[in-house]
Amino acid sequence: ETLTHVIASVIKDEPDWGALPKSVPPRAVAVLRRCLAKDPRARLHDVADARIDWAQPSIRVDRQIRACTPAPGAWTTFRQARLKLLAATPDPAAEPLPAGSLRVGRRDVWVGTATSPVRLGLIQPQGKKAMAAADWARGVRPGPDDTLT
Repeated sequence: ETLTHVIASVIKDEPDWGALPKSVPPRAVAVLRRCLAKDPRARLHDVADARIDWAQPSIRVDRQIRACTPAPGAWTTFRQARLKLLAATPDPAAEPLPAGSLRVGRRDVWVGTATSPVRLGLIQPQGKKAMAAADWARGVRPGPDDTLT
């Protein structure tokens, strides 16, 4: 094949994901898929693309967090400080919340999305170690007007 054929193939054909070694972690494959997406709007270009858009459906938020963990790391902001999201789970049974709004329980923290809330698992505040979302919430004590952006 000529260089022209190879470049054309990269542009028009989907990579053979089955050719990756079995030792490649699924999360790394998810990041590769986002980086090599044919639709430029779906590509992961830089760390800004790993910022969570809470106006998206909960399943999309969950997938973005999974795809960006551990690197580059999905993130949001709380009180203008970066908050890295390491684990979250869609919770369709939870009471609906506006996108980005927080609800704090004794053991759980939920964030509103376009559909159902997600339950935050492990998070990492800027300059700190990873911790359970409930422990973080006990420390920062989010008020009724606080949101993730």
